[in-house]
Amino acid sequence: MMSIQPIARFVKASTFVNTFTPYRGRHVRLYDSPSLFDNTWTTSKKYLTDQIIQSGIEGEILAGYFLAQSPRAFSLDIDDHANRGPGFLAAVYREAVARLAGEPPSILRKSPRGLHAFWFMSYPVPLEILLARLNTMLSGVPVEIRPTGTTALRIPAESDLIDPVTFMPLRESFEVAVDEATRYHPAEVLGESIVPKAVRDSLRERRADYERLRRASTIARAEAAHQYIFPKETNDALCALIPLYRAAELTENEAAARFAMLLAPVYDGELRQWPRLIKRVHSFYKNAPERNPYEEGRVDVGLFDQMAARNVAALWTGPTDNKQQRGAITKRRLNLEAFALDILQWRGYVDTVRATPSEVATWDYLYPYFRKNTAEGYTPLPRNLLKKFDWNYDRLLPHLVGTGFLERSPYQYSAEGGICYYYRINDQKFI
Repeated sequence: MMSIQPIARFVKASTFVNTFTPYRGRHVRLYDSPSLFDNTWTTSKKYLTDQIIQSGIEGEILAGYFLAQSPRAFSLDIDDHANRGPGFLAAVYREAVARLAGEPPSILRKSPRGLHAFWFMSYPVPLEILLARLNTMLSGVPVEIRPTGTTALRIPAESDLIDPVTFMPLRESFEVAVDEATRYHPAEVLGESIVPKAVRDSLRERRADYERLRRASTIARAEAAHQYIFPKETNDALCALIPLYRAAELTENEAAARFAMLLAPVYDGELRQWPRLIKRVHSFYKNAPERNPYEEGRVDVGLFDQMAARNVAALWTGPTDNKQQRGAITKRRLNLEAFALDILQWRGYVDTVRATPSEVATWDYLYPYFRKNTAEGYTPLPRNLLKKFDWNYDRLLPHLVGTGFLERSPYQYSAEGGICYYYRINDQKFI
């Protein structure tokens, strides 16, 4: 008995979706205009169906697509708006290819006014990172990077595909041409700076800027509490402000200048003398505390965060036979409280990332499974971050895990894959 095989209706559309990674939530269409004016492109917020894609590839309709947040392809629109001729188009095309490490596009399409060049990549790159890199590499070249998340590009018609080298028409079907086209590693055409490690380094710099802003706000609050430093108040003010200045990476001269501006007009003590003030500031910088101090309060840490950190730290116990042992317990509890507060602040930062889809796409590119794990309520806690919070974090972490403040996810750690440990933060249990 002869078996009947199912017929795939939209093979070309499936190939397009898997390779070009379009955003399916909207698209553009070119309709015949009932007026005397030219036909116009209209944006539709309806789903970009396989039937629309297939019809666009087969030339039955004119439709355009937008890119998804993590595309596996990008394209350049090379147009000759001033009718300068084929020589102009060829020169711009060669310059664009040269800027992209000399690698020709995976496929090329002739358009009504020029060329659409498409490069396929072996794995997705977040749209924000991709566009920033392309804008830098193609600066000064008269091309448009299209589509993006906001600008569309026409779905390539099968009959318009040409060879990227000879410019001769292709005889293969759309799906064969696309399947056999070159897939580039992103670093091959976009440079080494596009790889996750390089982008992760730039992210660290941005996070450092974010932390500096938070510290600046903390400093402002601390200085507001010491608006005028009167006689007999200088020691307390020095202890409160200078460590904050140092944590914010101010130089000794900058810290001394800020402190001098807070001295009350009636103060005429030794700190009015610049050499003496610099000497006192230098002593604070030289004898730096183990941790960055925030005695005047932490930015974006609410009452419940402070309560949870204090309560989980209070569970630390030990022998209390003498003053030294009792002092060691007090010090460990203070370290645990500060460590827990740092973790809660970090969770707040991660929450701000999750609120922006483009940021989520970027972090998912840098830290695999970020989107999935955070959606399940887990927060990434990389080792280098914990070490930044406290150099001896390995002495503090077991207590937070043992008390249930931190609950490790069941997902595996992989240093080679950039996958850190994820934890659920159960601060509500300690409020």
